[in-house]
Amino acid sequence: MKSRKKLAERLVAIAALRDKELTPETMELYWQSLKEHEDDVVFEALSEGVKNRWKWFPMPAEINEMVEEVEKKRRAIAETARHEKEMQEWRQLREPRNRKALPEPLRNIIKSVVGEGIKAE
Repeated sequence: MKSRKKLAERLVAIAALRDKELTPETMELYWQSLKEHEDDVVFEALSEGVKNRWKWFPMPAEINEMVEEVEKKRRAIAETARHEKEMQEWRQLREPRNRKALPEPLRNIIKSVVGEGIKAE
């Protein structure tokens, strides 16, 4: 994380929802626990946890669990997008108008292996 101040503001806001006060020492523990992660991932995890999971003010380990879930979800989305792009490229290559003729040396190699009867594009 780069924004210690924003993390503190969000934690104080969550603590206020739960009628809890945070000491500077406690804030330092949360910072040390979360500083390795990207800001947007931590903030998404905090939002998700408050909305859907935590009934009480979360411990650092609980926030880290949510961070891992957010990162896992983002990796899955990225992987799906990459797969969709590859499938789209593959479909385009299958269309006859997008096929390119094989280079002459490659055509000659194919002809020498399989014979003249097969047309190599």
